Order: sequence, then structure tokens, then C-alpha cells
Amino acid sequence: MFTARFIAFVFSAAVLFSACNSGSSNPDSAKQQQASVSLESFFAEFPQVNLPVTLPEMQEPQTKSLSNSTIKQIFAKSGYRPAIGNSKDVPDLADNAESAKYFAEGIFRTDAFTAVIIRKTDDGDTYYYLSTFDSKGQFIDGMCVAFDLDGEISRIASINDDYSIQIGQAEKTNGAASAQTRVFFELLEDGHINSLSNNAANAPV
Repeated sequence: MFTARFIAFVFSAAVLFSACNSGSSNPDSAKQQQASVSLESFFAEFPQVNLPVTLPEMQEPQTKSLSNSTIKQIFAKSGYRPAIGNSKDVPDLADNAESAKYFAEGIFRTDAFTAVIIRKTDDGDTYYYLSTFDSKGQFIDGMCVAFDLDGEISRIASINDDYSIQIGQAEKTNGAASAQTRVFFELLEDGHINSLSNNAANAPV
């Protein structure tokens, strides 16, 4: 009788311990799951695009606007590499997020990463940002691939179906032909943006 009661007690304790352990799951894991769900709902705002695409020519009036608070939450700590030169050439996506407007331009995916294109308008200027995320929802890389700065400086980008990226930037000069700079990049299999040319070619257009 004693042995039976002892076995029943041990079994009950084991069940209770298992339930308690299950109820106190890893908070970091729960946060990651919540962030992942939130990011998937964010991705759902974007229309699917088929490569190749040219920016800003793909702009559509029907694109959805994005929440400024969501942009700050997801991109506040995301660093964007310069497309031309080695120093920061345009504001980051989340800069001035309180007053800027954001629009979901497009999304495309591979087995390893998800890429989104976001249009940002701020004080008369328009920017297009390419951002990549891994399968866990972590930001990988980003770049402002196209813009129009009040008609004085413009940048056009083509993202091709082989994941190469061609960027051309033109700047108006007083009484002279525009100076154009061309640079080339590629999206690697892991979602990072790799430069294919460090020497910008300047030519009148």
C-alpha cells in the first residue's frame, strides 16, 4: 500500500512540474514568435512583384500606406548602406518617421530571405528603399536604391530576375548636361547586398 501511494505521489509531482515548466516558457522565445507574427502581418501589406522591376516606374497609386509607428518599430535600428560613395548619402528609412509618409511598393521572396520595397515621401522628396529579412524575421541589409530630390537629383534602379541591381544617378548642373553615375550590385543568396563595382562612371546624358 505504501509503495503504491509513493508511486502515485511521484507521478503527480512529475505532472505538476511538467505543467509549471510548460507555463513558464522562455520569454525570449515568446517575444521572437510575437515579432515574427507581427512581421508577417507587415509583409502581408505588400503586393507581390515579379522581377525584373524598375524604380520608380513601378509606382502604383493603389499601394497601401504603412503605419509610421510600425516603420519605427521595425526599422529604427536598421542601418542602410550608401549606394554611391562610402558615406551616408540619403536619410535612413526610419529617419523623420513622425512626419514622413510610407507606402508598400512590393515584396519578393526566396528560400533564404524576404525583400520589401518601401516608398517614402518627406518634404517634397521621394525615396525607394530595398530591405531584406531572413527567415527568422531579422533585418539583413538595406539600401535606398532610387529617389527624386525635388527634381534636382534623381536615382533610378533596376532589380533584375538574376538579383542583380543597376543604379543610375543624375544630377542637374547649371547650364550643363547632367552628370550621371552608374553603380552595380547583386543580392546574394543570404540576402546581403554586394557591390559589383566600386568605380563610378561619370558621363554626360
